[in-house]
Amino acid sequence: MKTVILGKTGIKVTELGHGTLIFGKLQAQLPPEDGARALKKSYELGVRFIDTAQIYGAYPHIRKFFDEVHPSDVIVASKSHAKNYEEMNKAVEECLIELKLNHIDIFHLHALVDSDDLKSRAGALEALIKCKENGKIRAIGISSHSVEGLRAIKDIPEIEIVHPIFNKNCLGLIHGLKDELLQELTKLRRQKRGIYAMKVFAGGHYIKDMENALKYVRDTGLTDAMVIGMKTPEEVEIDVRLFNNGFLDEKDRKKISSFNKSLIIYDRCKRCGKCVMACQQGAMILGPKKAENIKEKCILCGYCAEVCPEFMIRVI
Repeated sequence: MKTVILGKTGIKVTELGHGTLIFGKLQAQLPPEDGARALKKSYELGVRFIDTAQIYGAYPHIRKFFDEVHPSDVIVASKSHAKNYEEMNKAVEECLIELKLNHIDIFHLHALVDSDDLKSRAGALEALIKCKENGKIRAIGISSHSVEGLRAIKDIPEIEIVHPIFNKNCLGLIHGLKDELLQELTKLRRQKRGIYAMKVFAGGHYIKDMENALKYVRDTGLTDAMVIGMKTPEEVEIDVRLFNNGFLDEKDRKKISSFNKSLIIYDRCKRCGKCVMACQQGAMILGPKKAENIKEKCILCGYCAEVCPEFMIRVI
């Protein structure tokens, strides 16, 4: 598996990282043992990079994996939506305790939207800077679905790593167009920020065109690495083969036809509208009887499920 250095950080990762959103409460709700099995398979096949977040509910899965593999053998990135110093400090401590780590390699401001959002999280960024000074984290980053989120950090050198949504049609991108995203990523590249992409396969929309989707992102030369959600050992094997070879054989193509995810909204939905407000992609609307999903806009992130007070939304 190809390895790269993220920007100027000195942090070496594999080009393919294992995304864990799919394990937790927002999506498949796997038992920790099942998530650990998928992580173990990716480790056996050379993957040495795990991406997670406070809201994913995936820390138990990673901790179970670390019962078999020493944490120092893997790079771990996590994230938090924390707004102030105290909340972010608690988020970092939670990650350290839950994963039994001495330090976290990368910690992000999660889903940064724009400059106003960054200003509102000044305390959280301050906490991350302090945590880095204290050796609790190695590098500070942001994740973002927004061009404006990337623009907001141009004069913030403390933010060394960027985790943007990036795919061939930029499905899921908010506050900007594809050309604008390419321009901002180019600027960040020139500043030697580390960049690793999310949603390369657009949350499953490009599952039948994975080769071209991967080739597009690689050919831009704008990313160091990519993170893919992988639920089972079988999915891991297919994705690793794709990353290593650049193509899939007919056997793999037949298998992935059964890997489609979907978002389900149960009929007992009370139409409170919280999912609509939470969806940055504008993929949730209130229908006459319940919330409804616009599949063409949805990237199956599950953030709508996280805010549903009645637990009526699932990504499966």
